Amino acid sequence: MRKLLTVSTLLILAIVSIISAQSSIDLLRAMEDGFATVAEEVSPAVVYIEVSLDSDDYENYLFDLWGFGEMPEQQAAGSGVIIDSAGYVLTNAHVVHAATNIQVTLADERIYEAELVGSDPDSDVAIIRLLDADAGELPAARLGNSDDLRVGQWVLAIGSPFGLQQSVTAGIVSAVGRNQMGLAQYEDFIQTDASINPGNSGGPLVNLSGEVIGINSAIRSGGGYGEAYNIGIGFAIPINMAGEIAADLRANGSVRRGWLGVSIQNMTPEIAAALDLTEHGGALVSEVLPDSPAAAAGLQVGDVIIALDGESIHDSADLKNRVARLTVDERRYFVINRDGREREIRVLIGERPADLAAYYRELPEENSARVSSLGLAVQSLDDDLAAELGLSVPQGVVVTDVERGSAADEAGIYRGDVILQYDREDVSDAEHFSSLTRMVEEGEPILVLIWRDGRTVFLTIEVG
Repeated sequence: MRKLLTVSTLLILAIVSIISAQSSIDLLRAMEDGFATVAEEVSPAVVYIEVSLDSDDYENYLFDLWGFGEMPEQQAAGSGVIIDSAGYVLTNAHVVHAATNIQVTLADERIYEAELVGSDPDSDVAIIRLLDADAGELPAARLGNSDDLRVGQWVLAIGSPFGLQQSVTAGIVSAVGRNQMGLAQYEDFIQTDASINPGNSGGPLVNLSGEVIGINSAIRSGGGYGEAYNIGIGFAIPINMAGEIAADLRANGSVRRGWLGVSIQNMTPEIAAALDLTEHGGALVSEVLPDSPAAAAGLQVGDVIIALDGESIHDSADLKNRVARLTVDERRYFVINRDGREREIRVLIGERPADLAAYYRELPEENSARVSSLGLAVQSLDDDLAAELGLSVPQGVVVTDVERGSAADEAGIYRGDVILQYDREDVSDAEHFSSLTRMVEEGEPILVLIWRDGRTVFLTIEVG
């Protein structure tokens, strides 16, 4: 009986194995058919863009954009996707930057001249329009909802890598919400392992429903400038973000961004501990610009912004991106934590100025006072030095030297930083600063507010 049972069991297992193998083949064929169907549907709307350009301006721009070795578009070419049958094409700003002439080739090999409608380098989004195209007869891609993306979801990248038009690659969504990559001012990238190479920029990233859910923008490269190659880490701009910017560019030729008028930074466990907070989410306000919407609403340095219109703020990049997408001249509700207590502040959103950049010159070292417990030297600010640095008032002390391996060095304080607050108390001059450092217990994390490159930022320093 046992022998008969064993034979029966083996027979059943064999049958199950055959069925499973057939099911696996059917599954692979279904997936194959799905990829092919999406490629057939979307490819007609994907275009190849060639530009004539001012080479000096373009090379300087690319060096700034891809200087840490991401994906230099040296061919003066890229990809795009038609989003309106009237001839509007969505692409990257760096594809058409400095272009003096734009030529677009469709999948059916029709060629059109195109004009730049608008470009937004801060997000790397641009929109162009085909000239003399038959309105309403061009194939337009369907746009999806990038907010619904899930990590692990299948995606296809379509474009013209190295000029190889209508190339299709497959992969998955590796991550969402990638920021602080140094690729653009406003970053909320989709990360994918679908193969993306030079020339793919501006082409669509699509889901298996045939919807565009991103605009391919950059890769983490295995080579240096001029030697970029794919290593399976690519980035795409979410279509919700790109679509909103494209709508602004079509309507106004530029983008109006919401603005609070604050400098912000990520919270860390160390900063949260120094502020006596149990949570370290949200965005820490390190500066409130005068005459800004934030100043008018009563926001203060040291406030932690934890929610916008009822939705939690993850980090500083999250707040930056969400504020930028707000409508100018509308009032919005922010929840902040101030001194351990939550409160709601209503802010009338302003429009982000075109240029907020500032700089300072190298500083002299004479008349410095050394604070040995921190391993740095500081100098009191006078009116002339404050003016040279671009400060409106001579508040705080300027760091003139930092010892390697010291507490100040470990905290990330540099020569040229201006220390405005120490342990949440305003610093008036070098003597006052020295006295403040003597009042701190050894091993206690201290919150320091510094001014650097025209912005203020909080750091934590621990006296050994």
